[in-house]
Amino acid sequence: MSAAPRTRTVRELILGSATGYRAFKVLTRGDQTMQRMADQYVKAKPGETVLDVGCGYGDLSSCLRDVNYIGIDSNESYIAYAKPHHDGRSEFVVGDVTEMSAGDFGTIDCAVAIGVLHHLSDAQCADMLRAVSSMLSPGGRFVAAEPAWHPEQRTTARVLAAIDRGGNVREEARYVDLLSPWFESIVTEVRHDLFWFPYTHCMITATLPSTS
Repeated sequence: MSAAPRTRTVRELILGSATGYRAFKVLTRGDQTMQRMADQYVKAKPGETVLDVGCGYGDLSSCLRDVNYIGIDSNESYIAYAKPHHDGRSEFVVGDVTEMSAGDFGTIDCAVAIGVLHHLSDAQCADMLRAVSSMLSPGGRFVAAEPAWHPEQRTTARVLAAIDRGGNVREEARYVDLLSPWFESIVTEVRHDLFWFPYTHCMITATLPSTS
């Protein structure tokens, strides 16, 4: 006898659609947070190629200027919304971020994963990071933003992380462990102020070595 199909929760039904996810971002002022992350951490330069891993409906694209943007996400609803709502320098692809390979998008200068790693197991993270690091140019960088456990976080922030759709929220050091096989330099910063409500982010910037 086959297993009964998994019933999707109301939260998954809402956030799994582009319309619902966008409404959630508006309510939480997510556009402001995304712009702060783009300005303070992504720091994309004109002409760079940026790969947005787990891009959602492509809101990071609107925060970057004069870059070649590629977004990949497995959610067809997100990608269907993104394609007609962004300019010609943005490309959107439906795909599994754990099944990417080195030749998929050519050479990129920066890869970004906003709220992606905590949705993946350690093995899935390794598959994704292996592919991303192989696409990056020398000196290329990987920027991530993840919910995190931290001893100084408020109770509300801990509860929100516990009920997140992703089941693999980690401590700051565990995120570093995941990236260390692929990157020479890993800088992290724990932030409690990127949302207007209590929430703890681990901001990560990992860099490949540059050629001499």
